Amino acid sequence: MHRILLSLTLLSAPLMSAGSQILGRVNPGPAAWTSFGIGLLDMSAVHDKASNADWEFGQGLQYRVTLEKALSGQSGLGLVATYAQAPLTYRPASPPLLSPCAPSCDATANVWSVAGTFHMGGGLGLHQVIQFNAGATAFSNFRDDDSGDRLPPLETDVDLAFQVGYGLGFTINPRLQASLLQEFGIIVHPGNGEGSSSRTAQSRATRLSVRYGLGTKKPQAPGIRRR
Repeated sequence: MHRILLSLTLLSAPLMSAGSQILGRVNPGPAAWTSFGIGLLDMSAVHDKASNADWEFGQGLQYRVTLEKALSGQSGLGLVATYAQAPLTYRPASPPLLSPCAPSCDATANVWSVAGTFHMGGGLGLHQVIQFNAGATAFSNFRDDDSGDRLPPLETDVDLAFQVGYGLGFTINPRLQASLLQEFGIIVHPGNGEGSSSRTAQSRATRLSVRYGLGTKKPQAPGIRRR
């Protein structure tokens, strides 16, 4: 009996390995990932030399989309874009006496970004998620809430930006995941004028996202062993 059990065990090992290879060929996983998220964005104040004003941002909703090429496991490498219409207190350093924004006024600005992104994390059930982003954040369309008038700068301001996010994800099925992340970022706002230095602002976002797998990876043929 013991010899029979040992023989069955030894025979089952290659069969299990072959079965896993067959399953791997049938379901190799998504070829790409896309995600949509919505979160609460909070940024520190930015001092802008070009407009000679302080932008004291409040909290606002931020929308986020990604498109990633699938890597090993459930990791991905691709692009991320975000958009928010952020409320702020616009405070000119030396406003004209008759300016409607003196000494400050409530305003809104469009804050959007485009960056490269790297996503790590996956697996069955609950798992950790880590994300890294590097790209640019832009500020545009500053407007006085009361009058609707445009406020300086009238041109789009583009700054370097870096973010790292950490949180928890949950795999609903092999192609669908949900996650809750806390993201921290740094925005490098350059100085304007001769002898001025760059300034940094911090950003923080708490975001709920849904990630979905697209397409199917091409199955890899098993390697040929040589003696």
